[in-house]
Amino acid sequence: MRVGRRLAELAAPIRAVEAPDVDDVDLRFVAAVARGNLRLLTGMIRANRPWRLIVRLSRALAAAAAAVALALVTSDLWKLSDALDWIRLLALMVLSVGATVLWLIVSHRLWERPRGRASREQTVLFNLATTLTLLLGAAFLYTALFAMTLLGAALVIDSGVMAQALGHDASIGDYAALAWMASSLGTLAGGLGAGLESDEAVREAAYGYRAERTSEREVDRDEARHESGLD
Repeated sequence: MRVGRRLAELAAPIRAVEAPDVDDVDLRFVAAVARGNLRLLTGMIRANRPWRLIVRLSRALAAAAAAVALALVTSDLWKLSDALDWIRLLALMVLSVGATVLWLIVSHRLWERPRGRASREQTVLFNLATTLTLLLGAAFLYTALFAMTLLGAALVIDSGVMAQALGHDASIGDYAALAWMASSLGTLAGGLGAGLESDEAVREAAYGYRAERTSEREVDRDEARHESGLD
């Protein structure tokens, strides 16, 4: 009960706090920090533009497209996707997205450590914003690959040819299963391709919020120097 009441207080926009040291005041109302941090986190992720993450990384996009193209022309992958049930395809999707995010964070050292007790909350927000930005970016990539593979399979793979390879009539479910598996392979390939990008390119793509703040500070500093006649 105490835990539930505490969580309800943190989630509320305003909470009451007793003030025993003040005689003529019974309650003080202070803004809860949970909702404020949530709005700040949402704004940071929006500023990072996760839907543009992979587009900014050309090598990642090329690797993902190559994996999808391979899946479209390889009959063994058609058979493999047909043999997998939806639970395994779902597990492969989660694994591919999670592994891609983890690989990006580790290979490009995107995880920050607090430098002091005062900066701990800010560091947690930055790391959470980075992780969610990468997750959303990988999810957008996965969705785009799925749509591209499904369309490409419908245009390139004849239903009779697929039926001959699978040993049964090809349905829309078989095409969807192929697109599902190819998207997982493409996402993994995109993550590996992003690992070949420079740290600066990945940080610029993932840290849109901090890049904008840094740019604003540099502009303000240049304007201040210009006004003071230091240039």
